[in-house]
Amino acid sequence: MKATNEINKLNCWINNNITITVNRDEGGIKHPRFYLYDGNAPVDLSNATVVYKGTKSNGSAVYTDISIINTTSALVELPIINGLTDIRGILKGEIDVISEDGTLAFGGINLNVMQGTSDKAIEASEAFTALIKALNEVVSSQITPLFANSTEECIDTTKAYVLPDGYIYVYMNNQ
Repeated sequence: MKATNEINKLNCWINNNITITVNRDEGGIKHPRFYLYDGNAPVDLSNATVVYKGTKSNGSAVYTDISIINTTSALVELPIINGLTDIRGILKGEIDVISEDGTLAFGGINLNVMQGTSDKAIEASEAFTALIKALNEVVSSQITPLFANSTEECIDTTKAYVLPDGYIYVYMNNQ
């Protein structure tokens, strides 16, 4: 999956003041696109390299290549890589067009990196709810667990088993 519908027109003569919101776990998914302009004219991107560089909220620098989609209309695509989204906060950046004539900067291209959920414990889901229900049934039925050396010994679907590593093996009925 690739999200590319965020398109902005940038001007090299101003602070573009664009902030794109991303979650910490969206690296590799979002690819905002930009038209790069010199006033009212598109920048000629033939024989140029385009990069994004910035400063994360913790002060560390980041740099990534930008894909040129169309050299004459000056359309480029910034891949939001994991390295751009690993630190929560505002990443202050710019897009640089590097050619044999020098570097043309488009400032004020910032990322607002939100917390995301990939590092959070799941507190509720259908599978989690089913597990809690099954464990409550085992506890309320007062089944005395049997000790087993491996899961191969856990053959009676009406019993609960305790394995040597401390795991409890219980068959769940589909209800």
